[in-house]
Amino acid sequence: MFDTRPPINVAIEPSSQPFSFEQAGKLTGFDVELMNAIADKIGVKINYRPTPLENMFEAVNKNYVEVAIGSLSVTEERKKLVSFTEPYLEDGGLSVVAPKGKTVTDPRDLAGLTVGVRSGSTGELLATGVSGAKVTSFASNVDMTREFSLGTLDTIVHDRLILKNLIDRGLLPSGVVITPLKKEEYAIAYDKNNKALGDDMNRALDEMKKNGELRALRDKWFGPGN
Repeated sequence: MFDTRPPINVAIEPSSQPFSFEQAGKLTGFDVELMNAIADKIGVKINYRPTPLENMFEAVNKNYVEVAIGSLSVTEERKKLVSFTEPYLEDGGLSVVAPKGKTVTDPRDLAGLTVGVRSGSTGELLATGVSGAKVTSFASNVDMTREFSLGTLDTIVHDRLILKNLIDRGLLPSGVVITPLKKEEYAIAYDKNNKALGDDMNRALDEMKKNGELRALRDKWFGPGN
């Protein structure tokens, strides 16, 4: 049967397991299943557009896509380019992988350290704002964790749930300590000129929160209590 639902183009970064990644040639992950569920509820079909994180907000702002998803933190700077739905994760945020022989509990503790971050992330923004920190940006989590394992990086600043997943997959040593640095809210970005689409997505998210779908999806991908 033909799918006659109207299409929307959605920017996604397909190398951020467990939020969005490719498996056996197919996109999957928490954000992918969330976006698919929202699409079903509001009656649209999705055309995913793989997009580097650093280009996502510009892609929405310039109307290359209508929507972007991918553990996107809501910031005042980003709100100048796009609109955001209500948060679907309100306790996400940046954490740091503890470097050898040093405790990092505050961004200022990054001074003097070589810090790995994802290009275009709020982790990059935070680390580059620390005087004395030596920041290296990566387009890939795998490349970043490899450099950490080789000793090229002292530490990594990234999303807590992604760091935990990297440890679970053996891409970071199992003994490393993850310390929270900054709490953030994650939401779906959409075109400022498409308020109707934003309202529809908010209604779908509200339904998923009330009926437990969102909690179940979170538990599936991150584990209960995370």
